[in-house]
Amino acid sequence: YFSHVPEAVKARQPYGARHTDEIRFVFGAPAAAFTPADTSLSNAMNAYWAAFAKTGAPGSAGGPAWPKFDAAREGQIEFTGEGPKVREHFLAAWRDAVEPLQGK
Repeated sequence: YFSHVPEAVKARQPYGARHTDEIRFVFGAPAAAFTPADTSLSNAMNAYWAAFAKTGAPGSAGGPAWPKFDAAREGQIEFTGEGPKVREHFLAAWRDAVEPLQGK
């Protein structure tokens, strides 16, 4: 889950990160537009993606361990402005609200 909104665009994005906002952080471009915090986040995201491509285990990137998903914990990684964090039940309230609308 990607939630980081750079300081330079927070006024234009008051509701958080948009779909595809993470792409430039994964590939580190345009690096000239990054703040030091953006660069740190980009490096972490790139490390997770590269570790997954190389080993099949994104948690081997050196940051917080990527949790194996199970229904009891619903663990996932959130990429924030402060770096990657493990979240449990992060989207449970949203899921619990939407699934009844979908007839589940």
